[in-house]
Amino acid sequence: MEPKTVMRALSLLMVMMFAGMIFVPAVSAEKDQLIIDDKERLQIINELWRTDISVGEYYEKAFPELLEGIDEKTKNEFYNLKISWPEKPKQINPTEKQSEKSNLEKKIAEINDRAGIKSAVLTYGDSTIEADGRSITHKSETWVAFPPYLRIPNMGITSYLFKQVGSGEEIINTAFDSKNSVDNLKVEDTKLVSEPGYYYTGGLHVNKFPAGYEPPSESKVTSTDAIWVN
Repeated sequence: MEPKTVMRALSLLMVMMFAGMIFVPAVSAEKDQLIIDDKERLQIINELWRTDISVGEYYEKAFPELLEGIDEKTKNEFYNLKISWPEKPKQINPTEKQSEKSNLEKKIAEINDRAGIKSAVLTYGDSTIEADGRSITHKSETWVAFPPYLRIPNMGITSYLFKQVGSGEEIINTAFDSKNSVDNLKVEDTKLVSEPGYYYTGGLHVNKFPAGYEPPSESKVTSTDAIWVN
């Protein structure tokens, strides 16, 4: 095949892949994550938020899909692993188009400071929020930072879109996924909201580590500041 023909074929393939990424529905085999915004399910998730609960209990009540296919030893660890919820976020002044992202340099420096620990897997979790008008994208992601590119037995992430209501908060959209033998995983969704207000992203990151590493599993939370959406 001539070089020009090869380049045309590669260009066409890239266009097809890009188009497929854009037009994949919220729940699909390709994307392999589940988006939840029905009222009954969100009511359960809201009732469990900030309660004294283990990862296993939380998954069982809010996301039973995440327990499917997980071995009994890992399930037992999850039922003994408590969730530490994040503090309520601070509010960012309104702008027409805005986003809040974590300070990557600071977090990477913190990871590097701990990189001498050989018996532990160090992970980095992050949540972001971006708004364009009333279209809000919330995303949470986890990476294995050390040892580099280590695939861990299981990684689960839940990303929540919150709306601040008075002195409280309400989860209005959720995306979650769980995968085996990965070193990176992210979930995200875009929600068109009907009301102005302060919105933020919260992320729950649950990781199961290989045998020989301590602790055997971990649960951590991330959150963004609250941004104003007109």
